[in-house]
Amino acid sequence: MSENAVGRQPWSRRRWVSVFCLLFFIHIFLLGWFGARTPSPRRTASLAPQFRLPDAAITGVWALTDPTLFARGHPRGFSGAAWMNAPAPGYQPPEWSGPPRWLALDAQTLGWGIRHFLQTNPPVAFDVAIQPELQLSPAETHPITPATAAPSSLRVEGPLVARSLLHPPALRGWPQADLLTNSIVHVLVNADGNVLSEVLLVSSGLREADEEALRLAGAAQFAPLPHDPETHRPVSRLAWGTLVFEWQTLPPVDDQPAAKP
Repeated sequence: MSENAVGRQPWSRRRWVSVFCLLFFIHIFLLGWFGARTPSPRRTASLAPQFRLPDAAITGVWALTDPTLFARGHPRGFSGAAWMNAPAPGYQPPEWSGPPRWLALDAQTLGWGIRHFLQTNPPVAFDVAIQPELQLSPAETHPITPATAAPSSLRVEGPLVARSLLHPPALRGWPQADLLTNSIVHVLVNADGNVLSEVLLVSSGLREADEEALRLAGAAQFAPLPHDPETHRPVSRLAWGTLVFEWQTLPPVDDQPAAKP
């Protein structure tokens, strides 16, 4: 191997790191050396000439800033000496030299105003309206009648209207202070006319009446459908309907016995 080949060997990794660190520290040193600059001292201003207007000139300059200087008559305008400096006229009221003259009081005219008012405005006569005494009639007593005269009834609505109700039940009236509404029961009826299910839709306001309506609806019997073997289907033969119980409201019964005289 020749001497030129030995001198051309590549640098090692350690040599590259050493050169990089050397250049880095040189860069930091140069930044610190040239970057740390002391501020230059301020130069004090030398005395300069000053100009000042006299007091009379300053007053004239400030007068030019008045917006009414040329808009209307002004004491400092071109005609201020003729228009605005007119002498004020002197006025001297005359002196009274006569004796005082007092207003005389006329006793004949005292109260003339009220007397004239009474003469021209006479009082108007009016009659006092006297109402007769109130006559009270004796209290009238009426017999107690039922709150609803119509008796209780049962009405069928819905698809069950086409099927007659066998043996309609006899409905009673209910003693109650307030009027009762209708008890509405929804029922499911099979082909034989038997009620399979009953549900209370609307309450009458009285629990006993609603329970009676459910009991009568469950025991109701409708006319059976004709038997058809070809089209007999359990589901299609069921029918829904509504039973409306219109209750009669009776006057409440007094349980307390009447007092003996």
